[in-house]
Amino acid sequence: MAESKNRSFCCVPGCSCCNQKQPYLSFHSFPSDQATRNLWIHTVRREEGPNFSVRKGNTYVCSRHFAKEDYFGGTTISRLKSGVVPSLFPWNNFTAPLKRESVFERVNKRQLVPSQADDNSAASKAIKMDHDYVTHPPAGALDEALGYIEDLEARLKRVDLPSPTLFSRYWASDDQIRFYTKFPSEGLFRIFWESIAPSASRLVYWTKAKRIGDEACPEPSPPRIMPLIDEFLMYSFRVAVGMKEQLIADMFNVSIATVSRVTITWANYLFIVLSSVKIWIKREKVKLSMPPKFQKYCPICQK
Repeated sequence: MAESKNRSFCCVPGCSCCNQKQPYLSFHSFPSDQATRNLWIHTVRREEGPNFSVRKGNTYVCSRHFAKEDYFGGTTISRLKSGVVPSLFPWNNFTAPLKRESVFERVNKRQLVPSQADDNSAASKAIKMDHDYVTHPPAGALDEALGYIEDLEARLKRVDLPSPTLFSRYWASDDQIRFYTKFPSEGLFRIFWESIAPSASRLVYWTKAKRIGDEACPEPSPPRIMPLIDEFLMYSFRVAVGMKEQLIADMFNVSIATVSRVTITWANYLFIVLSSVKIWIKREKVKLSMPPKFQKYCPICQK
């Protein structure tokens, strides 16, 4: 553990001390004793491998990481005592870790009678602050706790927790929404979904609608095997992204027939809903904004 006289750098993470810039510090090589060396490596949060290895005359720990008690004479320019381990680091604000009292010491303090100890003594403070693991709870406390736990379990059973959806995986960013659904942003998709969700919840699958034919007001299909928004995601994968039905079936863990049925159902539903939205402005407004040459040569142009 001799102090280095050559050009030395501290190997502790976060410490950039060098004997050329900090000549007032001493730099100590790792001990030759393997057990103590391993303690040093562990305490400085290093691990020997491709990026770090302890080399004699090249790997040091500066005196900033040792307490004064670690040196003979109590000064950092003295020689280190045998068997000491660095303990002052950036992650503990260069303060020595507090020594925790043993279980025997804490039990002895708890067994002291408070009336016989001074209120200002360390023993009295330990009695007030330390946990008393041997004290039995008051009568009825366990029954009350068990009753409270049973009440919480009953309330949890009554809560209708939403089932996780596959769509939530692709809701991370606007880029994902744009890629999988072709909507420009999450906000616009939310507006669209909130407007169609009430009517989409009463969708009749294409196979059932084809079987019923022209029957008026057919009943909606039975409960679906997947959330409604996942059906829309399946439709988007097929139409917007262009995925193969086999790939979609594997992703959703359903049959190819289910993918085909859901895709056709949503395609017809969206055609009916979106085709009823008027996207063309009135003829009068078109004429008001039409260039003069269009008004002269193409007066009936609408596009």
